[in-house]
Amino acid sequence: MKKHPSVVSVFCGFGLAILGMVMLALGGVLTNITAQNELRMHFVERVNAANQVVTDLSDLDDTFNEYRRTWAEEEKLVYQAYCDQLNQDLTDYSALCAEVSSTQNYIRRIRNFNEYQQELVNTVSENPEQLYAISGYISTAIKLHQQQAREMAQTDLSVSSAEFEDAYSALRGRILVILAALAILALALLTLMLKTYWSTVRILADVDRHFQELSQARWDVPDLAESGWREFAMLSGMINTLKHRIKEYIGQIEAKAQLEKQLHKERLLNEQQHSMLVTAQMSALRAQVNPHFLFNALNLIGVTALVESSESVMQMVESVGNILRYSLYSNGIMTLLDDEVEIVRQYLSLQKRRFGDMLTTEVRNELEGEDYTIPSMTIQPLVENCFKHAFGNKKQLHIRVFIALDEDDIQISVTDNGVGFDPKHKTGGIGLNNIRRRLALQYGEERARMEIESEPDKFSTVTLYIPVDKEKV
Repeated sequence: MKKHPSVVSVFCGFGLAILGMVMLALGGVLTNITAQNELRMHFVERVNAANQVVTDLSDLDDTFNEYRRTWAEEEKLVYQAYCDQLNQDLTDYSALCAEVSSTQNYIRRIRNFNEYQQELVNTVSENPEQLYAISGYISTAIKLHQQQAREMAQTDLSVSSAEFEDAYSALRGRILVILAALAILALALLTLMLKTYWSTVRILADVDRHFQELSQARWDVPDLAESGWREFAMLSGMINTLKHRIKEYIGQIEAKAQLEKQLHKERLLNEQQHSMLVTAQMSALRAQVNPHFLFNALNLIGVTALVESSESVMQMVESVGNILRYSLYSNGIMTLLDDEVEIVRQYLSLQKRRFGDMLTTEVRNELEGEDYTIPSMTIQPLVENCFKHAFGNKKQLHIRVFIALDEDDIQISVTDNGVGFDPKHKTGGIGLNNIRRRLALQYGEERARMEIESEPDKFSTVTLYIPVDKEKV
């Protein structure tokens, strides 16, 4: 197998080369900056040393004049100390400008004079007349050498400035040479990087065009050519292999689709027929609720009309109209739980007008405000069943409606304290059977169920368990 260079290793090499160039540039620049600083410090030290010699001669002049006034031994010691300091500063200055002959000549003359004046003072210090004779000479000579020291400092400043400028120019020239060499290397490296970059971009563009063709299901597009880079060669090989496998898989899928097409049509037809049958059965069962409720409601209104005022009858007729309107015009088989509970409240209000203090009710909905849905006209028949079977000879009837969530089911319980059921007849009448059949058709007998619990002369409870369905109607 042909070996290809790795684009990753090439770019890593570029990175290392750039790092090396940067380090080399920084090293050269720092080295030259250090040399420039050393030159600058040497120049400053040299100027300061020259000025110090001038200052020493000035101090020596003042000290010698003090000594001339008193010829005291203490003043002589101070004078000799300044002579020694001048000699030391001349030595330091000579070391800083050892290669400048003119400055060395000045230093030599000043040093010789310094030694000579000390010998004169020490020789004639015991003879006051001689001291007065030479003191004028020494004072004049010190002032003369002060002028020479200023000339020396000025001359050496010019020389040292020229030397500093020459050395500084040489260092700057070396920096420019280093930067020029690095610029040439950087240009060559940039050229190689651009060449590699455009090669990579061209390969990626070919891959992108190839994927665009495949996204349009054009599986007969030619294979990607083998790249000169290792990573892209592996990528193009995997893409070509994947394309051929997808093409084969699509062929297999199309063959299977032809075999399954007829079965799918038949299964869809069966499901549609079953759905239509269930819908028709649900509509028929729901239609049974309306005349059954209407018969009971009209009977209730008729009985009330015999003993109540026309206003009470009209209010009852209005409540019955609201209930029938809900039953007839609610959208679809399912309805919101809150809407169903509101119909139950209106129905209980209707019965309250009839029975007065003989009837007490309680409706507790723990799911109020939620978007749960149930089959329409499900709770009202349960409540109606209480009036039909529970009152009997009871003087006081209490009906409690309780709605809550029981794991994955909506629990709806209707309890009364009426005469109860005969244990042998707990299947209920038309209303309960209708609800049971509608729940079985809607959810299946395993998912939705009705439970009846009763004790004669004490209570009856009918509980529905409806699977949760939070879809909005």
